[in-house]
This record gives sequence, C-alpha cells and structure tokens, in this order.
Amino acid sequence: MNTDTRSIHWSLFVLAGIVTIIALLPAASFSQQKKPASPDVKEKKEFNLRYTAQTRTEMANMPIRMPSTSTTVYIKGRRHREEDPQRQLITIEQCDLQQYVYINQRNQTCFQKPFSEQDQLPETVGPMPPDQNEREAPPPRGKPRKGGLVVIEGEVTDTGERKEMFGLKARHIISKQIFEAKPESCNPGRFEMTMDVWLVDLPEWRCRHIEKPAVRMPPGRPTRPDCQDTMRVNMKGNPALLDGFELYSKITTIVEGQAVSVIYEVTELSLAELDPALFEKPANCREIRDEQAFWKQVKSPDGFSIAEMMRGAREAAEKEAAGETAMKPKRAGMVRVGVSLKDQSGASLDIAELRHQMVSTINQRSGDALDAVPLLATASPSLQTEASSKQVDYILLVDVREAKPDTGRKLGGLLGRAAGVDVKDKTSVKLDYQWIQASNMQTLSNRSLSDKVTGSVSEAMEQFCRKSAEDALKEFWRIRR
Repeated sequence: MNTDTRSIHWSLFVLAGIVTIIALLPAASFSQQKKPASPDVKEKKEFNLRYTAQTRTEMANMPIRMPSTSTTVYIKGRRHREEDPQRQLITIEQCDLQQYVYINQRNQTCFQKPFSEQDQLPETVGPMPPDQNEREAPPPRGKPRKGGLVVIEGEVTDTGERKEMFGLKARHIISKQIFEAKPESCNPGRFEMTMDVWLVDLPEWRCRHIEKPAVRMPPGRPTRPDCQDTMRVNMKGNPALLDGFELYSKITTIVEGQAVSVIYEVTELSLAELDPALFEKPANCREIRDEQAFWKQVKSPDGFSIAEMMRGAREAAEKEAAGETAMKPKRAGMVRVGVSLKDQSGASLDIAELRHQMVSTINQRSGDALDAVPLLATASPSLQTEASSKQVDYILLVDVREAKPDTGRKLGGLLGRAAGVDVKDKTSVKLDYQWIQASNMQTLSNRSLSDKVTGSVSEAMEQFCRKSAEDALKEFWRIRR
C-alpha cells in the first residue's frame, strides 16, 4: 500500500479532535479579556480595542490543508462586537443593556435577545453542572480492579524572550504537558501537548454575564468505572505566566505519533477610539422577532460538517494518491487490481473509507504478488477508462446492498439492558462483488456475502469490508488457477 495514503488515513483519526480544538481556540484566546467581573467592579476608563485573528491547522504527513478562519473583534467599554465572515454574522453584546444584537449581513436582518437568567453570573461560581447530554457511567458492580500508573507531567516556562508586537511588549511563554498511562493501566496510551505563546498585557473586557455556554471538551480518554488507576502528577513552573492577551499561539498535540498543530495569530490590532455606532443595531436592519426564523437564515460556515469534511478529505487524498499510482509503471510480472465500491444500502456510508479498507487488506494479504489501487468510477465506460489509465489488470467491483441495525437484536438489547446485562449492538450487512477482466470488461466471478456483525453500522461495515476483501482475494486466486 502507498505509504502516503496510509499516513493520511491515520491522520484522519485525530481530525475530529482537531476540529474541537479549533472551535475552542477563539474562546480560550479571548478568555483573558472576557473574564466576568463582580457586580461591584467599576470601569476606570473606557477601553477601546480592535483586532483581527486567524486560525489555521497544520497536520504532519497530510497533503490536505484545512481552510483557515478569520474573526474581527471590537471592544469599547462594556460593549463587544464580533464579526464572523464565514457565516456573515455579527454578534454585538451590550452589557450595559444586558442584551445581544445579532446581524445577518447576507440579508440585513437583525434579532435582539436579552441575557437570560442562565447567562447571569452567580455570586459564587462553583463547578459547572453536568451536561444533560452526558450520561454518567453506571456504578461498578463489586470492588473495582486495580489498574496501573498514570503519569501527568507539565511545565510552564518563561523563555525570557521579548519583542515588540503592534507597539506592545510581548513575552514568550512555552508550556508542555505529557499524559502517559502505563501498559498495565485501565486505558494505556500517551498524549503530548505543547503551547508556544506570545502574550501582552491588556485590560480585561468585563461583563456581568457569561457570554456563551461553556464549550465542553470531550474526554480525551474513555473512563472505566470498574478500574482505578494510580495518578502521579508533577507540574513545574507558574501557570499564571499564561495569563494575558494572546497575539500568537501554536498548540501542537501528538497522539500515537501523529502531530497536529493549531495556530492562532492576531494579524491586526489597534487601540484607537472606536465609533459607538459599531455597537448599535443598524438603522437599515430589518428586525426579526422569531428567533428560530432568524437562525434558519444564517449561513452555516460553508456548510461545515465534520463527517462531510472527513469524507471529502479522504476522497481528495485518495484521488491524489491514485493519480500518483497511475503515473507509476507496473513492475514486470506485477498484477494490478483496482477496487471500485458503490453504496446502494441507503445508509449513507463512508465509501472512501470502506474502499480504503479493502485496498489495504488486499495489499497486506497478497504481499508482493498483487498491487491494489482504488478506482473512483463505478460503472462503464468510465470504469474501464480509469482502469486502463492506471494499468489495472482486474477489477473488483463491490456493491454494498445492506447496512442496518439488526431489529431482532435491538429488542433483545433493550430487554438485556433492562435486566442489567450488557448486550452488544449488531448490524445486518450484505454486499455483492464481482471480478472483472479489465481489458474486455468480462465478468469472471460473482459472489454475495452477508453477516450480522457486532458494532455500529460504520464499525460493522469496516469489519465486514476487510473480511470480504479476504474472501475476494481467495476467490481471485481460485479463478486465476
């Protein structure tokens, strides 16, 4: 298998986590100037600030670059304005009037909303209540087993470097954290995160409410109530060194050897006096009183969807890898097979990933005897044309017919869980495949496979496609004899 394609595949496993970091980064970056103050705090002087910040992501061994995002923020006294060009949305927070003003720039409509009781800052800030969507783990039955050692080490260092940025004196701080769960622990593994930050001192923006609901970071590791680890924490340095307004930060995470960096950078900054009109509802704005109606018209950020983004990234990477393969001549005596896969199950499967699983399995199981490559076309004449351009000798054409939860198992699962028995979900899967001679598109063999596989639909289909690729390989050697 092409090594670049394999590295691309592994990089994508951390993509969801990256998107979470991207979403959290602006909130983390702005937190230094958005800390709420107690009701007794009074502003000494009206503060003016305007800045534009960009965020981008870099992934090691990843030829696909995620698009950067940009945000412009205006602060004047107790008012705050944020412009999101991706969504064409402006959000104004009028803390003195205890209300939001939202402006849809695409159609010049507005919506005003008062701060809710949930937005108000309580007198005593305690732990955040659990999210309603989060389910607490059931208590362990019997005594939890002893796990292993989990070591958490970290250090915050002032490098001593100073430089002028936007007329302000910036300081360079580096923070590093390492989480390592030993092999005998409940959930072994290693995670590293390094923060490279340039900070300056600027007055905090103060408001008597919590601007937005707290964004919850999904747990980095699964929890096991039946297992207890021993924790050892060794933190060095002063965390207060990270207090300040970030002009630049690079957060690099390393999981299973894959490095991903999220870079946040202020590209423009001004402390000049701002026009108060920026923080008012525009006179030519058509007001909408129905909140749902307003938000339905707000543009999503380029139709952003994590699933679609991952699927698109895989397909784009596969096209690039497949193009490189097509230009490489076959070695003498090498037999090349092309794998084409289409979905008629109605389950909206990730076809690019399933095709990748089958190509990888054939390459792994056949050694140097075969060279498997992906084919993006699924029907003639484009399928034959693509196979010819990639010097393919045989085509494995796969048609996924069914991928749905096992309904009989579903009822048993409900009864089992009610009785306290852990019943695994199962998925009914079925596919047809045929081996085709690429030169004349003659069908050499037809087979149908079906099974009930433990796991969700996506998990079950990945397992089933790997197993089907092994079956197809055995069939290939049979018809070649």
